[in-house]
Amino acid sequence: MANEESGQEKTLDPTARRLEKAREEGQFPQSPDVTTLVLVSIGALAIWVAGGRFLQALVDSTKMALSFSEPSRVAAFLIEWLLGPVGTLIVWISLVLLVLWFGSVLGPFALVNFQPKLANFKIDPERISFINGLKRIFSLQGLSQLGLALLKATLIFSAIAIYLWVVIDGVSAFTGMSLTQAILYALRLIGGGMLVLIAVVLVLGVSGGFITSLLFKEKMKMSVQELKDELKESEGNPELKARIRQKQREMARSRMIAAVEKADVVVMNPTHIAVALRYEAEKMAAPVVVAKGHDNFALRIREVAKEHQVPVTESPVLARALDAAVKVGAAIPEPLYRAVAALIAWAYEVKAEPARAPELYLPEDVIPSEYRPETKSQSPGIGSSA
Repeated sequence: MANEESGQEKTLDPTARRLEKAREEGQFPQSPDVTTLVLVSIGALAIWVAGGRFLQALVDSTKMALSFSEPSRVAAFLIEWLLGPVGTLIVWISLVLLVLWFGSVLGPFALVNFQPKLANFKIDPERISFINGLKRIFSLQGLSQLGLALLKATLIFSAIAIYLWVVIDGVSAFTGMSLTQAILYALRLIGGGMLVLIAVVLVLGVSGGFITSLLFKEKMKMSVQELKDELKESEGNPELKARIRQKQREMARSRMIAAVEKADVVVMNPTHIAVALRYEAEKMAAPVVVAKGHDNFALRIREVAKEHQVPVTESPVLARALDAAVKVGAAIPEPLYRAVAALIAWAYEVKAEPARAPELYLPEDVIPSEYRPETKSQSPGIGSSA
């Protein structure tokens, strides 16, 4: 209870900044089960892709070796043999091993979208210390991990044993097969065994990865004081502030694009500014600006409006007036009621008779002088690409 009152109890979920900082320090969720799943999957894929060529190279090299009958040209034969089928065999084995090596390097990063940090490859003297290694092995955690490893190995071997028990009757058929048939049948048996192995490893990998992620998140939990310290530190971080502002702009634009789909009308100037309006007489005292933007974002608003059959028109003076005077989510000011009423009435006519869409007409005096761009400077607002 004392810990909770002092704010030291770690009950808060880790922030994105804490997780990112942990990654930079080389801490991230690692599951040997997921790594095994990656390796087995890559190995199976490599065998599936290269297995036929590997087998053919093995058969060719064996045939060539067995057919040799000229002791006088042993040296020439060895060179020909090594550069021919044996060389091909070595190349395919090397490629498979190289792919497996890449899998072993990237496998531990599967739970972080295969995105390693430089800190993950730094050598920690404490981790390679022989004494510390013995301590880890004989610690409670080490013994529990050993027990889990033995349990997993038992599950895998049990699954393979059951598979062999099921197919054991078919092995006797080898005696009546030709060499080619026997090889093909053996490959089918091996393929079936690989599928069983992948299925078991998949279950272990998914469950192990899920548990590892939960435990890592629990380990990274924060106390109230840690959260306060991080927020205080973030306040003076210009890079973080810029990222937050960028994220806020992206979220605001996403909300506006969604709002355009339900707008009643969009007015433009003609490509630099776009303002979307919505009016529900039963719920709103006045029309509301649901989205606005400049340049590329203005064009995006127009595209979305046309996709959803929202009427779009051009009125440079009104578009600039609304952009400068009204924030997104706010109702239009009373001096612009007449102009916007004419705009919405036009939109209703267009929706009623699209084939006979009239042109929007606004008298010159419908927009007060204080709202005209010649007398009032333009403010960019949210959505501006400037």
